[in-house]
Amino acid sequence: MFVVALSILPCLVMFLYQRPLLLLYLWPISILLSTIFVESAFGVAGVTQRSIWLLPMDPAYFLTILYLGLYASLHPKPFVSLLKEHSFLSVFIALVTLYILIYAPIYGKRTIGEARKFYFMFLFPVLALVVVRTPQDLRRFIRVVIFSATLAALYTLALGAMRGTVLRVVDSDTALIVTSAAFAMLIHRIHKVVVFHSMVDRLLLFLFAGLTMGSGHRSVWLAAGLGLLLLLLLHSGRRVLIGKIVVVGLASVIVLGTFFIYFPEVGARLGQKFLGILNPSSDDTASWRIEGWDYQLEQLKSSGRLLFGQGLGNYYWWEVEGTNVGFTPHNGYVQLVLKFGLFGLVIYGLLVFEFFRRVVVSRKVVSLEPMKTYLDMGMVNFGAGHGYMLGYGMVPDMLVFFAVAVCAIELSKKFDKVLFESPVLAGRLRRIGWQADMRAQRAPIPRYER
Repeated sequence: MFVVALSILPCLVMFLYQRPLLLLYLWPISILLSTIFVESAFGVAGVTQRSIWLLPMDPAYFLTILYLGLYASLHPKPFVSLLKEHSFLSVFIALVTLYILIYAPIYGKRTIGEARKFYFMFLFPVLALVVVRTPQDLRRFIRVVIFSATLAALYTLALGAMRGTVLRVVDSDTALIVTSAAFAMLIHRIHKVVVFHSMVDRLLLFLFAGLTMGSGHRSVWLAAGLGLLLLLLLHSGRRVLIGKIVVVGLASVIVLGTFFIYFPEVGARLGQKFLGILNPSSDDTASWRIEGWDYQLEQLKSSGRLLFGQGLGNYYWWEVEGTNVGFTPHNGYVQLVLKFGLFGLVIYGLLVFEFFRRVVVSRKVVSLEPMKTYLDMGMVNFGAGHGYMLGYGMVPDMLVFFAVAVCAIELSKKFDKVLFESPVLAGRLRRIGWQADMRAQRAPIPRYER
């Protein structure tokens, strides 16, 4: 089987190189499968008779690395220019690569395993920047993302129908996919941009929003709260819109209150979960996690490795009542410090700061609603993911929307240049609301020069 896979691989790589959007679409589908089959893996017998355990995201990671390597070898100058333009993203990827090279001889395959599980996802924005060349490409990709989230929502409803409740029937990663899709649909509605059909978009928005509120995962609620705060800040000048959001919020509270009256047990469980957010020490799970964070950070500090961390592949552990515990710290920021130290945390912080700075600047100059929609969607969902990181680690869904925003920024540069050079085209596209999916932009557009 291993030999057969190797013989097919070159043909597959060349096929994807000619149709790279298929590789881009593979990511949201793989993310969905990895959340549904979170504990699943299968072994492939290697040439040394040892099994290689594959996870649902591994094909996407492997093919992305091959594609980017092939693209870099055939187009070195554009690829290097792309990496320079997104310097902090490139530096963080280089940092992960360096730590793999340093710690692989020490920890063996555990180093690769941890890197591919938590940090290979940062390759996706690079892939998207290479592959997405027209606004039509980006719009199609967003449809695939929302379609995969719809499958996640239907999977949640199916499990809820079998168990009699949607409360915590899926894991938090799946619930976050649905929450991100809810923000995506809401932002499309705000900008009056249609994804599939106006009626279908409304139904999906209500479905995603309802499942987000009923998920029962506190980290997802934190993400939703931070996302709503960012959304309100982005549109603070639109009083009518803010008024509508407030009315919808009050109506949701009334509906939930009525629901809890008729189903008091569900209301009590959700109330207990929400209390854990306001007062973590009152919740056994939250206090247990905080104890683990404190212990591991103190051990890192006492060992003198706080600046550069303990590396990839070294398992987490702390002691609870005389028993060693080896779970991940359930906090993306603590995990960054443990693995890469304060240096890695600063690099990641600069990456996030540069992302938000560029999105805010681009929102001020972009004139057409679809591009503003993609910028808002990327900013809100990537920002919301950092609320989720307070209870869990990084997830690929965050980097998907990071990629949506940075691609919108790059396309806006090219698009604004074309509009500047062709006022007739600009007027026509504004009159039709840019519903033509940029058919006039199918021809290659020269790279924008600042």
